[in-house]
Amino acid sequence: MSNSSMQFGYAIPGYGTYERPDAWKEIGRVAEESGFDTLWTGSHITIPEDIDYEEYQFGVPDWADISNPSLDVFEKFSYIAASTEDIHMATNICIAPLYHPILLIKKALTVSVLSDGRFELGVGSGWLRSEFEVLDAPYKTRGPHTDEFLELFHQVFEDEGETSFDGEHINFRKTGFHPVPEEKPKVWIGGTSGAALRRTAEFGDGWTVVEYSASEVGDMRDRLMNAWTDYDREGAPEISARCRVHVGDGGEGMPEGAATGDPDSVIDSLEAYADAGTTELVVATGTDSLEEELEQIRRIGDEVIPAFE
Repeated sequence: MSNSSMQFGYAIPGYGTYERPDAWKEIGRVAEESGFDTLWTGSHITIPEDIDYEEYQFGVPDWADISNPSLDVFEKFSYIAASTEDIHMATNICIAPLYHPILLIKKALTVSVLSDGRFELGVGSGWLRSEFEVLDAPYKTRGPHTDEFLELFHQVFEDEGETSFDGEHINFRKTGFHPVPEEKPKVWIGGTSGAALRRTAEFGDGWTVVEYSASEVGDMRDRLMNAWTDYDREGAPEISARCRVHVGDGGEGMPEGAATGDPDSVIDSLEAYADAGTTELVVATGTDSLEEELEQIRRIGDEVIPAFE
């Protein structure tokens, strides 16, 4: 039994399809029944044929194929919300500068209302120049644009759904955002740059990262706490870290750093994340079929999650 408390999220696939559309609902229901707290998924709007990888720190992503199918993340969450009751849903991450800010807020508030407050907004500034170019979005000013979006998102709630904005990159006269949920969705900030950590301290409730080792998460937490203190924030930020997990046989093809093997081995690997300050461990299974995916969700729920409760 672990001595560390840590919540668990499940990373639903952002790309690919299943033979039946209601598979997304089944994944949501099984994850909820298995004790997961949140469903997470990323959001690229489109995949250009020619992609510039120069600034991508993890190398060529496996999803980068112009014919790779993906569903709109907000529509997907609304669909899943209809068949679940308690599990939360979080974007990890939504690239704010790719959207018109009013449209993005409308999407976020819609899912929040339809899910009865179970939506969490993970935001980042993005990296894929080619996608920005296809969408005619502001790549060079994506950082300041993201800052203004986050300021606007908070302002919508402060002004009770009717506000204007006069920024350098976002500017519009007073307009309405109704219906506005009673509580503002939790805001997560993605990214590992100094700007991302500053953005977390200035605007976020938590920081989220993908495919970082436990030791790297711990090092980043120290930097994040310095920024948190600089902005006179009380307490500590929440930290979400995504890790590949496979319980039992068949995990040989998982990437380096994945938590694989028998339940005790997986628990030992994930304990390091809890010790590093991770408040929610996001599981990515990387299975080849819906049946295998559901099996892993159930096994993790039965054999791993209870050790951290």
